[in-house]
Amino acid sequence: MPPVMNNIMKGSRTLYGVGIAGLGLQHLLSGRFLPALFPAWPAPIPGLSLGARIVGAVLVVAGIAIILNRKARALSLVLSGLLLALLCFSSIPYELLLDPYNNHVGSWTNVLTNLALAGGALSIAGSYHEDSEAKHKRLNITTLTNKVIPLGRIFFSITVLVFGVTHFLYVQYVAPLVPRWIPFPIFWTYFAGVALIGAGSAIILGRKRREVAFLLGTMLFLWVFLVHLPSAIAHPSPVPGGAISSLLEAVAYSGTAFLIAATSPAKHTRAFAPGDHPQRVHLS
Repeated sequence: MPPVMNNIMKGSRTLYGVGIAGLGLQHLLSGRFLPALFPAWPAPIPGLSLGARIVGAVLVVAGIAIILNRKARALSLVLSGLLLALLCFSSIPYELLLDPYNNHVGSWTNVLTNLALAGGALSIAGSYHEDSEAKHKRLNITTLTNKVIPLGRIFFSITVLVFGVTHFLYVQYVAPLVPRWIPFPIFWTYFAGVALIGAGSAIILGRKRREVAFLLGTMLFLWVFLVHLPSAIAHPSPVPGGAISSLLEAVAYSGTAFLIAATSPAKHTRAFAPGDHPQRVHLS
């Protein structure tokens, strides 16, 4: 891998790790779940605060492991499994059974957030396929796991695509998020919607995936400083689900996008032609 892409990969892992560790720290400090991971069910659930802190501890440990590159592949897989379990047994059932507005796309934001974070964890695990952690044969990753890992970018891209659609459906709510010093907020709302829909679709379809994912990561990273950081400073509540959570999620999203760019081939490899020797076939 070229040094530039290797640096991007390391940086993207750090961004995702910081976002996840920060979300975990919020769980630990507050004893409350991020709504995207475990929504507020109407009936009281015994031990919910303890459960939030246990999940928070997993997020913190996984995030730090990813940042420090220590057992990162294994802990990323654990993290993805935890997030997908919460998605399947909490977030989705809540939307289907209890949310009276589940026929609106915006009501599925929490589900999509969880899906994107899980996709990021799978992408992180997949990024170690051929690097330093490949030597840890004792991990014994099964064939099934290796087939699931590529779904990470699909999960993430679905969220990106749908979030792009919401920019058109909920213009009156999205436009005020554009900083006041930037003119034409409606234009930028639609522009961002088109960019998100296009990026999510291109990554799923494998069209210019490296270039598109890099541009997406750049856009999301800019939003961290233009949109989310000022909001977090203005509303510094440590309770999960607030502006700080949105900031941490955006950091993790940008890291995931950059990681997809770093792990995607610059060009497609052509199929073997009759008479070709595998060692003589190279990128076309």
